[in-house]
Amino acid sequence: MRFGEILSEISARASRYKFALAIFLVSLAIRAIPEVLSGPYPVGFDTISFYVPNTIDWTSMGLSPLETLAASPMMYFFTVPIYLLTKTNPILIYKVAGPALFGALMLATFRFCSIVLSWTEKTSFSATLLASVYFVVLRVSWDAYRVELGLVFFLLGMSAKGGRHSIKMEVLKSILFSAAILSNELVALLVGASIIFDWLRAFGREAQTLRISQVVPFGVLGLTAFAILQSPMGAGLSIVNGSPSPSTAFEASTFALYCYWLILPLALLGAQLARNAGISFWLIACGLGIGASALPGSLLQSVGDRWVLLLAIPTLLMAFQGYGKLCASLSRRRGAAILRLSFLVVIVTLATLYSLLPSQAAFPYFAQFPNSMPSSLAQSSIPLSDGPYVVQSMKWLSKALDGHSVLIAHLSFYGWARAYLDPRDNVINSLLSPPQDSLDKAAQFTHVFTVWWTPGNGWYGIHLSGYSPIMVYGDIAIYELR
Repeated sequence: MRFGEILSEISARASRYKFALAIFLVSLAIRAIPEVLSGPYPVGFDTISFYVPNTIDWTSMGLSPLETLAASPMMYFFTVPIYLLTKTNPILIYKVAGPALFGALMLATFRFCSIVLSWTEKTSFSATLLASVYFVVLRVSWDAYRVELGLVFFLLGMSAKGGRHSIKMEVLKSILFSAAILSNELVALLVGASIIFDWLRAFGREAQTLRISQVVPFGVLGLTAFAILQSPMGAGLSIVNGSPSPSTAFEASTFALYCYWLILPLALLGAQLARNAGISFWLIACGLGIGASALPGSLLQSVGDRWVLLLAIPTLLMAFQGYGKLCASLSRRRGAAILRLSFLVVIVTLATLYSLLPSQAAFPYFAQFPNSMPSSLAQSSIPLSDGPYVVQSMKWLSKALDGHSVLIAHLSFYGWARAYLDPRDNVINSLLSPPQDSLDKAAQFTHVFTVWWTPGNGWYGIHLSGYSPIMVYGDIAIYELR
């Protein structure tokens, strides 16, 4: 085939899939904005605090099959081999993964709209573009990479349409659903809910025959649930010894109102879509998850806000349907165009402020739920401006640490230490507790260091009373605890 024919073939395919390609590239570009603003430093709390150190650990840890299942390993099946092959800093891997995952999620949403909702490609593109600039979806893209990956597989699985007796489609759907289950625990429950609701909808109307796309994913879900119950996380699911927490469910409900009040009237106007498209299970499952956060069990109580974030895509699709209905009903009324345009301007303005403003100058609306919603996309576990100083501190520590020394790192600095220190250096993770509270874990070491903000600065409300900095870089300081 000649070069000209190859270009002609590529052009023809690009024209055929122009809307799908456009939504992927536009979404990728939107999510790339905070990555570009942050330079070489990470974006997202979980990104630096969990994904980066876990990627490093997975190269040397010998996990059993059950431990692997309990860790929702699908994302690491991609990132760990890349890390081993390239030997690059895992921060860079996740800086690339963030925009790529967001583009993939919006592409999967576009496909869902086109196939499941039977919308035209132009309408599907418009709906997905709206989703890509809504601040809650951008919040998901900030650091919930495993959720994004799970939703990609889940939406693609729901979009795998074919005859009920099509073995090819049944196998494909079972693979995609299983991959979604292995990506994230909450998405796994969504997959389980979709299978149960699919079975209940068909109950009494046709012969009940279990399909491959139901049996295989449910088996994977059962094994994953068993693995989680056998892991340390299992204790957090126990409702026997804990105390109920209605306030947690109330806070999650308040957070849901905060996230969606702007589009709630439109979503209610387009609520019929949930029933017609068979996505009511999604709303019900998330509602039950929010309600379950009132039950005893620390793990149940800690994920109420995550269930709220999972409501984003179905709520936005209903809102888009409602927006279309409203526009049709107001088409001949004076001021209708201004009203339609004002709504879009508000959505885009919020997205712009959320993506561009640093945490120190964040738009006040985004600072209302600091434990669930970062005030800016251009931050990680620390303000963007502190990134260079943390790296300088780690370089100083890399020269100071030896076999008799240890760094106790708060969770907000732990991933930075793992990314920039030698893997042989001793590092203790104090999680969310003050570093000095973990001194008993460093009894065998002569010198104990920590990295924190200078007095009067920083996040998380922790103060190193009684300790003075031994080295300062900007607002970041190194302390010797012993």
